[in-house]
Amino acid sequence: MYHGSASDDDDDEHPSEATMQFNAKMTAEFRKAFPLRSESNLRKPTPIATPSLSQISKRLNFDDSLNTSLVTNPNVKVVELREEVDLLKRQLSNAEKEIQRLKTSEKNGKLHAEQLQTEILNLRKDLIRQAHSVETENLRTELNKLTSAWTSAEYSTEDIQENLCDLLKDASSTLEELDKDSENEQDGVKNYLKSLTEKSSMSDDYENDDFSTNDTAMIFEEPEEAVIRDSISPIVPVVE
Repeated sequence: MYHGSASDDDDDEHPSEATMQFNAKMTAEFRKAFPLRSESNLRKPTPIATPSLSQISKRLNFDDSLNTSLVTNPNVKVVELREEVDLLKRQLSNAEKEIQRLKTSEKNGKLHAEQLQTEILNLRKDLIRQAHSVETENLRTELNKLTSAWTSAEYSTEDIQENLCDLLKDASSTLEELDKDSENEQDGVKNYLKSLTEKSSMSDDYENDDFSTNDTAMIFEEPEEAVIRDSISPIVPVVE
């Protein structure tokens, strides 16, 4: 906003020395606050916060608080504003590029994270598969051991059964022999008693009273009868 009358047009076309010094000073401060890209790359100043639109508006309207004699040239201000607009456009373009770069980086990061998750899932599957394989191999080994032990036990059982069969056969044969011996022994006892009975009847028929108890005892001293008597079991079965 400009203050003054139409009589000051000549002064506006030819600014005073103070105005020129002031313009030079403000231009230097403006360039210092908003350097060009070439200047910023050479000097590399310490980054400062980008002024807001309200701050820029306040700086551009500094002539409202000044005397009319210190009003700047509109052409110079237009040039400065154009430079500032260009600078802001460049900063906006850089910011957009940075945002795009960050988005691309975020997208790549998500893709990389998905790849890592897929690899982790595959590794877990491989781990579980290996664990199952090891467990299956252990079970197979244990089964083979049990099968071998069972086969050995079957062979041992067959041997034991064969031995038992042989023992039973031997025992049966022994029992048969014992039965035969017992029958023979009973027959011998019967024959012996029968012979005694016959001898007793013969002695009755001859009515030989001279036979004494001593003679009867001598009968038992005969060789064959003594052998038969020795072979008789201590328990003599009762013959009816």
